Amino acid sequence: MYGEAKIYLAKVIEVQGSKVKVEYTHTKSDFVPYLQTSNTFKTHFTPPQINEVVIFFKFERSGFVIGSILPPHITHTQENQESITYADGTIITYKDGILEIDSLKELIIKCKNAKIEADSITLGENVSALSGVVTGECVCPFTGSPHADFSQKVKVAK
Repeated sequence: MYGEAKIYLAKVIEVQGSKVKVEYTHTKSDFVPYLQTSNTFKTHFTPPQINEVVIFFKFERSGFVIGSILPPHITHTQENQESITYADGTIITYKDGILEIDSLKELIIKCKNAKIEADSITLGENVSALSGVVTGECVCPFTGSPHADFSQKVKVAK
């Protein structure tokens, strides 16, 4: 169909969406696709980066790139752990049923309703054993009436 492919280690020199120009053996390519994950189940776009080392499959008049070869200075890799590290230092890891998000700024979750099922939920650091959300079902021990100052935003089962 395409003939024989030549395979090169190359460096990304220009980015245009999900296409890149690469330099290989002192030659510059035209824009070629930078392969990403995309199917009817999900699309995962990772922006190609200038100076990224990639594998370039070159055919007669076309080609494509498989990115990227992990640089040797990356040291926080572990077997059996998926790790995503962003340029700003935010890290997402998954291992043995535990998903950890270490965001340096904010974590924003947008949805119509959120439901968390857990044996224990702690919001914030240095929470005392007596801390908790006051619900509309809380009864004042002095008056026997529902507590007047209950959370309007956070709803919890008592």
